[in-house]
Amino acid sequence: MKYFIIHLLFLACFSWAQTQLAHPTTQLQKLSRSLRGKNADINDLKNIQSMNDTLQIENFLKSKAKEYIKTDNFKMNFKFKIDELFKMNVVINQYREDKQNEAYDNLIQSLVSENQSWDQLLLAREFKISLPEDGFPQDQYDGSEQKFYEVLTGGKDFIVDDFAKVITAIPNQSQRKMVPTTYTFDEGDERIAGLLSTPRFYSRYTNTALNKNRRRAAFLFEAFLCDPMVPVVPSINKENELKDIDFSVGKDVTEEQIKAHAKLDPHGTQKDCMACHEKLDPMGQVFSSSNFRLSPFASPGALFYRRSGAAPVSIPVKGVRSLAKSIINQEEYVKCQTQHFWNWFIGEDVPLSESRQEQIVKNFNSVQRKPVDFILYLVSQPEFKKAPKPLTEDQLLARQAVQILKTCHSCHRQNESEMIDYWDMSVLPFAKDLKTRINRITELKKQLDTQNNSHSPKMPPRSSLWRPTPQEYSVLNQWLKKGAPDLNGVLQVERDKK
Repeated sequence: MKYFIIHLLFLACFSWAQTQLAHPTTQLQKLSRSLRGKNADINDLKNIQSMNDTLQIENFLKSKAKEYIKTDNFKMNFKFKIDELFKMNVVINQYREDKQNEAYDNLIQSLVSENQSWDQLLLAREFKISLPEDGFPQDQYDGSEQKFYEVLTGGKDFIVDDFAKVITAIPNQSQRKMVPTTYTFDEGDERIAGLLSTPRFYSRYTNTALNKNRRRAAFLFEAFLCDPMVPVVPSINKENELKDIDFSVGKDVTEEQIKAHAKLDPHGTQKDCMACHEKLDPMGQVFSSSNFRLSPFASPGALFYRRSGAAPVSIPVKGVRSLAKSIINQEEYVKCQTQHFWNWFIGEDVPLSESRQEQIVKNFNSVQRKPVDFILYLVSQPEFKKAPKPLTEDQLLARQAVQILKTCHSCHRQNESEMIDYWDMSVLPFAKDLKTRINRITELKKQLDTQNNSHSPKMPPRSSLWRPTPQEYSVLNQWLKKGAPDLNGVLQVERDKK
């Protein structure tokens, strides 16, 4: 009898292996960890282990997914993912940010709890904060979220038209005596665009007179269009001393150093610089009248970037709201956001083919871009349920190489610009035809000096703010010498002969 039971268990596991799906208990554990961040309950594991009917198991997993996604653990974990994506978990000024997080936090919580469209990250026009029943002392008021929004509503700092209706709820009877307050703005208010109109955004993405809001524009390109923006400072005689200059306030570099450097070699005038500046400068203009906080007046600008094999996208906008609306209507935006979800719940190491992404995008739109519905769809897909396969050495090496090459994508992108005529090195394979792949990989080897183990690489240039570590150069060297395998382990070219 003992051997008979063992035989049945073997057959059950074998049958699941034949379908290439993980065992039901493994699927349930993965589901619980992905959505709640913790293991499945013991009773649930026992229940699903006792099930033999495939439909029954599928329905049980669906019911559990709906249950898990309503929990506070899911909301907390998902908000953490969003914070990490937007780099909002980085503390710049603890004192300021403790007082300037509420509108942003409430915006994200409403998005998840109410299953609002993902577009509301950029389109929301309601901001909820709590105010002291007796008001702020002057020193606290100056740095408060109340002052941030009163500037827009004709409060103490500016006398302007009443753009907003201030809706004050019934006072909270807690000991803190805080009053929940919602600032609601008109649909056509060009100053208002979701998280871009929160104090947290302005305290996280600060600005300087030299930076001219390029940092804020770079955030939008990175987070919403998946366009990595790596700043590059043109080389001069003392390039080693200046290679770490950034355009944000901080580090050990002063604005005086940057300005002195700019006089020697004006940043933004070289071809390499213009590949980024032609995008950042027009977008940065929409924030031009806003420094530490939103201005009561909208500023015009433009959404501009280049597409491979197509005319550049060039859309004039009246303000930050028009900019937000233009962004969410771009195909790059939809692909970018679905890629974020795929990475979160399916895994960055699981390749997303072009045809598969089309299906994913279609579903994202069909559920009206609502995150909860879209996540439930993703965790029901075969890629989520598949039994994990150990990666080969070539597959692992390819994944490590792609992560490094993604940074190069900021400048080395395939577009119509004659400024930098290179291909997107973060997409494998480099080309469909063998001849092109050979030429490109040969050129990459030359630029990275693989023959001498990257002793004197030409790329990235020494003036670049980003440089691979010795370990990263080693990964790229190994990968190229092994035939530059793609994510499936298929060689793009022949391996180097030893």
